[in-house]
Amino acid sequence: MNQDQARRRVAELRADIARHRKLYYDRATPEIADHEYDALERELADLETAYPELAGAESPSEQVGADHDERFVAAPHSRPMLSLQNSYDLEEISAFDERVRRELGEGAEVNYTVEPKMDGVAVAVRYREGRLTAALTRGDGQQGDLVTRNAATMKGVPKWLPDGWRDVFSAPVQACEARGEAYFSLS
Repeated sequence: MNQDQARRRVAELRADIARHRKLYYDRATPEIADHEYDALERELADLETAYPELAGAESPSEQVGADHDERFVAAPHSRPMLSLQNSYDLEEISAFDERVRRELGEGAEVNYTVEPKMDGVAVAVRYREGRLTAALTRGDGQQGDLVTRNAATMKGVPKWLPDGWRDVFSAPVQACEARGEAYFSLS
């Protein structure tokens, strides 16, 4: 592939990804499976790596999650809320394991837990003095939509943390944040 072909394909991929993001995030009507969408993003990232002059901050490969939903107030995250990477083959999983072991150092014990993927909404819930004070979606990773009232209606999100919640920390704390995936099971 020459540079002109790569430029055209990058433009096509960016348009396709933008369209599919709008369908998925804004309209909740995805037309393709997650692995097909991930393949589009991976192809774009590979082309931007091969042709760095085609990369840029406006690229979907440099963005996390969805745009702000106008029905909610946006608020900043305490720390960036990043997205996990997907892996579809054993080679990628082996490369991940090698990176983990290299970072942890020789002789480090490594254990993994594998769980089915739950597709929902990434949420950060904040507690101060044990009381739920805020819940935010991932948004763009730097700020998310404030969905505290919505999160408070979910059975798995306590309005108050149980007595002794501070005992899990090694230093005195007044506040904490937990991050996870909010979803509804089909049943």
